[in-house]
Amino acid sequence: MEPSLKPNVWTRGFSRLCVGNLLFYAALYMLVPVLPFYVKERFGVSLTLAGVAVGIFSFAIFPGGPFNSYLADRYSRKNLYLFATVVVVAAMAGYLFTGTLTWVFLLRLLQGFFFGIAAAAGITLAIDVTHTSCRSRGNSFFTRAGRLGMLLGPVAGILLYKYYSLDAVIYGAIAAGSLGVIEMMRVNTLFRAPIGVAVCSLDRFILPRAILPALNVMFVSLFMGLLFSLFGIPGNREIIATHFMWIFSAMALGILVAITAERFLFGKERVTLQVVAGLISVLLSILILASWRQEPVLIGTSLILGAGLSLAASALLNICIGLSDHCQRSTANSTYVLAWESGIGIGLILGCYLIDRAGVEGVVCSSFITIFIALIYYCFITRRLYFSA
Repeated sequence: MEPSLKPNVWTRGFSRLCVGNLLFYAALYMLVPVLPFYVKERFGVSLTLAGVAVGIFSFAIFPGGPFNSYLADRYSRKNLYLFATVVVVAAMAGYLFTGTLTWVFLLRLLQGFFFGIAAAAGITLAIDVTHTSCRSRGNSFFTRAGRLGMLLGPVAGILLYKYYSLDAVIYGAIAAGSLGVIEMMRVNTLFRAPIGVAVCSLDRFILPRAILPALNVMFVSLFMGLLFSLFGIPGNREIIATHFMWIFSAMALGILVAITAERFLFGKERVTLQVVAGLISVLLSILILASWRQEPVLIGTSLILGAGLSLAASALLNICIGLSDHCQRSTANSTYVLAWESGIGIGLILGCYLIDRAGVEGVVCSSFITIFIALIYYCFITRRLYFSA
């Protein structure tokens, strides 16, 4: 009898979905570093208020959450995902006509609301197109694709802003988002008959058992928000833009390094080692970046920073999923995304406030404290909860 072949996670449909997710996140995050600074300059407001206008996106993802399960059951998951992503991408064109700060607030609220729906539908769709035995790996790769887009997007956005203008960033984001939608449209999915679920529920929204680990995720992603806010520091825009392009490029490369490290150095039985190694790498990187600004040091340290963040974030995702039942995988993923995006929003707003009040030093100190808290929180809360479950 011939041995059965091991199912491959990288099917055509799943690959297209990952590419689409990468482009979608890249489009979304092209604007994040440059928009607070632009809003500050355009409307003559404080960087803090500009940060609130941009960061409010992360809190607009919550109102639609209780209806995620009903929408996924009532409508085609692929069509729901496409509709929500198209709205998010189309709304980017509104930034071309921003006449008031209120308009920016409304656009960010609109994008955040439909991003929340798209994120939940996308996770469900990724599970649907993945073989049962590959779903844990599929969840991890799908999330990594978004995380990679989250770093490549700012590189493209800062590059376009440096040499052209915010309008060029917006056009670039619309183009990337549109290509992502096209990739998503090419994914073939099976018809699933509605089973009848409550209009409002926690399913595909928040998993109560994963709330404590999700707070750990929030502390990690809060650092990312603080990092995004640093683009708004006063100074030579040419030098600042160049530095941040190198930082985000090296961090994106660090994600690929982390994937290799996870495969050969870590595993399910080494979750704690992976989280601790990742967070300690981030702490050391912050100290080095605060002390040395030379370009080779900047690139090398940012690569380690990206790898460390990816290692910790991937392990925490697996913990959230590990605390769920088989049928709650989408809900665990959704809880993780909500925590990740909330942390970025809080970090962005806090970073903009600190730049106004305390300068770069305040952001750097807060970054170190945030990751240190994430490390302690994991050791004394998340680890105990996960291994006792």
